[in-house]
Amino acid sequence: MHVDLQTLYYLVIGLLCLVAGMTFRERAAFPRRARAIEAWAGGSAILAISCITIACREFLPVRLGSATSSVMSAGAYLLIAHGVALLDGRSFRRAMIAGLVAFAAGWAVWGPGNELLLWRYYGSLGVALANVALVWLLVTSEALRGQRSRSLCIAIAAIHAGFYLARVFVVPFVELAYGPQTLEITAVATLFEGCLYAVAMPMTLLSLLREEIHGQLLTATRTDFLTGLGNRLYFFEECRRLLKTEARPVALLAFDLDHFKSINDRHGHAAGDEVLKLFASVAREALGPEVTLARLGGEEFAALLFGERARAARASAQTICDRFQVASLLDGSPARATVSIGIALCEKRTRDADCLLGEADRALYRAKSLGRNRVEDNAKPAVATAA
Repeated sequence: MHVDLQTLYYLVIGLLCLVAGMTFRERAAFPRRARAIEAWAGGSAILAISCITIACREFLPVRLGSATSSVMSAGAYLLIAHGVALLDGRSFRRAMIAGLVAFAAGWAVWGPGNELLLWRYYGSLGVALANVALVWLLVTSEALRGQRSRSLCIAIAAIHAGFYLARVFVVPFVELAYGPQTLEITAVATLFEGCLYAVAMPMTLLSLLREEIHGQLLTATRTDFLTGLGNRLYFFEECRRLLKTEARPVALLAFDLDHFKSINDRHGHAAGDEVLKLFASVAREALGPEVTLARLGGEEFAALLFGERARAARASAQTICDRFQVASLLDGSPARATVSIGIALCEKRTRDADCLLGEADRALYRAKSLGRNRVEDNAKPAVATAA
């Protein structure tokens, strides 16, 4: 079955219009990325208009039809690249406008008398360079780093750029070798490749946003909303992961805020929340951002240290104990508060997070029984009764 070029153009136009509409509708699902999605939908819509212009070239002046569709195609791809830049809060607008002005100037300077030559080759160069810019933005994007679909997105844009570079630098020599009959083959190949790109690129870009949302939801399920630290799920997952690979000494610190129920009863739950946030801030600052620190629930927290940090766990715990007491006495603090800390130190490799936490809890129990606001470790015998 033979399909003529005009029918293929209509097929591509319909496909691009459908993709533009469906992409635009996705704004509701990704409100934070609405501007990027609008740019991608706009790029597909402009490509559709460009194809309409190409299909109607016979009804337009040659220079106007060729130049307009060529500049519009390059602008559409630059708009898609601008949408990717928006994911990182970057603006590609100036570069996009400068590129379009330079591209249009090329048509104005070299176009008269060379419309057919520029249409076949110069127009392809604009599309190729726009996709090279898109590849660069995808590669350097921090917002997309670590997402599985990014490599696929880069591959699609790179293949598209390579296809149009081949139209500029390879196809002319093929035509010289095999004659003008290759023109129709090139045109058909361009339309088929364009159909694949029109579907694959928007789908992959939206897949990147879905991966981003999935990552945010996963982070939310492992984060304590009040303090911003990890939660119990996060802590035990990290413990099991790290204890399987780490051979260095390990120390688990168990924290419990003293008389926290009394703080809530006396000052209210809002004040209690502020005390929890204050402790999380003090502990994080003392231990550093790379240490696994989490709120296990209520007024209970835990941290996992390795290597020299583990050996210095008692000093770090005492620092937290002292700083938290001082911070709770400062003006503006919601209530006076202290913390008791238990430490489980293991010089040998262990894979049992529950055992470590149990030892740290026993040391914490001893700190409570000896008057609170102190640090104890698993090197001492336990006291039978607690205060």
